[in-house]
Formats: sequence, C-alpha cells, structure tokens
Amino acid sequence: MSIIELLQERGHTITVFNRGITRGVLPPGVERLYGDRSEKKDLQQALGSRYFDAVIDTTLYTGAEALTAIDVLKQKTGHFIFISTGQV
Repeated sequence: MSIIELLQERGHTITVFNRGITRGVLPPGVERLYGDRSEKKDLQQALGSRYFDAVIDTTLYTGAEALTAIDVLKQKTGHFIFISTGQV
C-alpha cells in the first residue's frame, strides 16, 4: 500500500506535487499540482496560498532542493517530513 493510499484510507485530503513527466495513476479525489521542484517559482506558484497540515517529501536529490523546499514550505505547513535515502 502506498503512502497516498494509506493516508486517504485514514480520511486525509491528499495533494501531490510533481513535474507530470511520468504518468502516474492516482486514486480518485487526489489533487495533483505540477511544477519543477528545483525551481522555487514553480513550487511557489503551484502551492499558491494553500496551507498543509503536513508535507511528506519522498524525493529530494540535492541540498539546494532541500533548502528551496524548506524556504517555500516554512509558512505553509505544520510539519515537513523528509523521507529519502538519495543522499545517504
């Protein structure tokens, strides 16, 4: 079971952010936002004025991407959870 399916099963509203290059099928009711996470303006524009109780990030590739995500999300989320082994 994916993170998305588990959270949705528990009643959470889910929004996914990605570039949209690889077509992934999402469960009904999951909102998808598009942009390049390495571009701060893309992330800011896609998120707009939204606020999230929690953000789970499963794919950070560089320290610069991490700093961009933290900067953009610091006023938009209560919790920022980073799960990735890419930099280990």
